[in-house]
Amino acid sequence: MFMHLLWKRELLRLLVVILATLAGFAAIILLISFGYQADWTGFNKHIEPTLVGQQELLAKTLWDWMQLLIVPVMLAGGALWFNHTMSQKDQKLTTQRYENDQKIATQRYENDQRITAQHYENDQKIAAQRYENDQKIAAQRYENDQKIALDKQREDLLQIYLDRMSELLLKENLRNSQPEQEVRNVARARTLSVFGQLDTARKNAVLSFLREAELVTPEAGKSIVTFRRANLMDADLRLVHFSHFDLSEASLSRAKLNEADLSGANLRKTDLNAADLSGANLRKADLSGATLVKANLSKTTLRGANLSEANLSEAVFRNADLSFASLSFANLMEANLSGAILFKTDLSGANLSGAIGITRK
Repeated sequence: MFMHLLWKRELLRLLVVILATLAGFAAIILLISFGYQADWTGFNKHIEPTLVGQQELLAKTLWDWMQLLIVPVMLAGGALWFNHTMSQKDQKLTTQRYENDQKIATQRYENDQRITAQHYENDQKIAAQRYENDQKIAAQRYENDQKIALDKQREDLLQIYLDRMSELLLKENLRNSQPEQEVRNVARARTLSVFGQLDTARKNAVLSFLREAELVTPEAGKSIVTFRRANLMDADLRLVHFSHFDLSEASLSRAKLNEADLSGANLRKTDLNAADLSGANLRKADLSGATLVKANLSKTTLRGANLSEANLSEAVFRNADLSFASLSFANLMEANLSGAILFKTDLSGANLSGAIGITRK
């Protein structure tokens, strides 16, 4: 806008100078033409001198007056030309300054934009990082709160169970009850119901309570609170102490029994299909007639265990201790016995077709 106004002003000034110059030339031409026709101009004849006082003076003609005016006119024209030249220089300087100012302003604007964008990007990164940290902290707090709430719930369940079982013992004479009495069914139902909701430590607390109260025995049908024929499919029983418990005919297929203590337990005809018993203690356990198809018994202690007539097809006994165990008439088709200890193991009548790590004699 500024440059446009400046350009208009300079153009108007130039037009005025041009028009004034043309008008001057026209006037001079007219004067010269007129001067050759009139005597008083002094262009075409000599003017006689006149006497003024004691001196003789020549008459002043138009040409004389014009000669007097030439110097001022030339000075005025020179001044106009000088002003015009200086005006052009000033205009160039002004234009150059304006362009430089524009460049500087543009550069500053670009730098400010770049800095602003960088600040914005940094702020966005910081905000995103804070958001992620807040999310992680919130998730961790939520998880901790959930764990605390679940732990309290489990503790409450255990205390309620122990209180109610104590009432059955003291008020309903559970220990001396007969198999057909309803109090045994109530005790079993409560035990199995709460057992699946507890963690490993509290499960072991329930089993320890049953042992201490003399409510369980490994003999089939003799326990007051029995796990016989209990449904524990897919149960997480890792590190649980089931030693000397009656689990006969129970369903433990796909159960996690890693490093569980099942020593001396009654597992006759128990369903342990695809169960994970790796590292478990099954010393002197009774597994006769049990089903352990595709069960994992790696590094399991089966020393002195009874596995007669058990279905052990495709079971894995890698590095298991089977010394003194009875596997008579057991089905060991395609079982993996690599690295298993078979010291004085009874394999009479066992089906070893396709078994790995053992040669039938």
